Amino acid sequence: MVGSGCAGMSAAVTAGHHGLNVLIVEKEPRFGGTTARPAAGSGFPAPRWRAPGASSKAPDQARTYLRHEAGNSFDAARVDAFLTAGPEAVDFFTTQDRCCASTCR
Repeated sequence: MVGSGCAGMSAAVTAGHHGLNVLIVEKEPRFGGTTARPAAGSGFPAPRWRAPGASSKAPDQARTYLRHEAGNSFDAARVDAFLTAGPEAVDFFTTQDRCCASTCR
């Protein structure tokens, strides 16, 4: 995989989960790409991994937020897919115990 941002790392973890050998190549001195920069949050409504008592968004609130942020690029079908499948994807990635940390150089 080229790049260790969200897309590259997601592809690498998924490929590793399916038994493939993965090499991640990153041009920057740190992993993460733009994903490594602080951000306000994910936009997922009430993800299962959110800390108890932390604020969460209802699906309609998240959709409204994403509509505002996307402007003319808003695609309702894609946003609905994101809001439906996003928390499941986060659950997948946060439960993977086969980290490359032991083999990273």
